Amino acid sequence: MKEYNICLCADNNVIEYMLALIVSILKNSSEDEEFYFHIITSSMSEENKNHIDNLKQIKNFKLQYYSPINKEKFIKWHREKTSGQWGVEAFSKLDIPFLLNHLDKVLYLDCDMIVLNNLKELFELDINDNLAAVVKDKDIKYFKVLEMKFNFFYNYFNSGLMLINIKMFNELFKENDFFDIIEKYLNTIKCLKYIDQDIFNYIFQNKVQYLDSKYNFTCALLRKDKEVQKAVIAHYTLLKPLYRNAYPQKNKLYYAFWKYFIETSIFKNNISKYIDIIIEQGNNDIIKHNKLVDSISWWIPFRKMRNNFKTKYKIDIKEKFE
Repeated sequence: MKEYNICLCADNNVIEYMLALIVSILKNSSEDEEFYFHIITSSMSEENKNHIDNLKQIKNFKLQYYSPINKEKFIKWHREKTSGQWGVEAFSKLDIPFLLNHLDKVLYLDCDMIVLNNLKELFELDINDNLAAVVKDKDIKYFKVLEMKFNFFYNYFNSGLMLINIKMFNELFKENDFFDIIEKYLNTIKCLKYIDQDIFNYIFQNKVQYLDSKYNFTCALLRKDKEVQKAVIAHYTLLKPLYRNAYPQKNKLYYAFWKYFIETSIFKNNISKYIDIIIEQGNNDIIKHNKLVDSISWWIPFRKMRNNFKTKYKIDIKEKFE
């Protein structure tokens, strides 16, 4: 059996997305692949931990929780160097190399992602002497890169996916030295634009291997179907599948999220809540939405209740859009 290590940083606000992500990883894996999920959190509730444990019914996996070890620093930086748009949990990524120093490498994923294919090719990638394998962030314009104190020609990357070379990192940096470098960088700027992402780009610049964009397919709900064919990992930046009244692009990646999310216990315990979100989001394609309602209804154990549910919500959708 091959064991793959995956790290996630989460709090209770992103539990729905994290559950869907884990389901997508498990469902797209081979029988000879095992997963060890390392979750860094300072505020995950026991209820939500139970929702994660319930996913072992799909496929068994190993799981360990960690608390951030530099939380006071992170709170200070969040207060002094951010706009408050993102939560302090984003800084927890910076603790990954030290919390997981027993590993050679680990795949970090943002929780607002979905895996659409097997990850074997990515895990077996030889990243040589690089600190990480990453994907260029094509949505960050050059003038923003300059504001962040990077060279005009620097290929700024998105930190939502990083295959981190833990062994190499700990050979280059001691924990105190690493955070001293960050402090010096923060003293040169007024505000972090993208929190941990700016910092990782500063620390890792010229020491990364760039991957194809299919491994971190950003702005997933703003893409046309013809653009998403090659995506291996969808990243729901800007718009997310559970936003109310957001009217996201109803592309294949929208339905991919729901395909995996409906297998989680948090969804099964709150079906009406999530159907209401689907209806509020709007969709001119009645056929696709009704197929989604059909898929959702199979989690209702009694046939009569299931049929009443399908009839009710299909009518609601039809009345709204016709």
